[in-house]
Amino acid sequence: MLQAIEAEVSKQGIIKFCEPLQLERGYRAIVTLVEPIESSDEPLPSDEDLEMAYRNANHETDSTWECAIADGLSDEAW
Repeated sequence: MLQAIEAEVSKQGIIKFCEPLQLERGYRAIVTLVEPIESSDEPLPSDEDLEMAYRNANHETDSTWECAIADGLSDEAW
């Protein structure tokens, strides 16, 4: 029986499962490295930065999508 279990592997080769794992007996395993873990050296954007980026993007318009003339809709609610 094959079962996929998500885990992280440290630089030292230590495997840390993402969820608790309860086994009734020992098993052999094949480990497939999928992608590197994001570096924790880079801080995540603050809430203020995310809000500012959202507000800036919200003010941008694309003239291609702003031409709803005579489309048959009586109520243009966004």
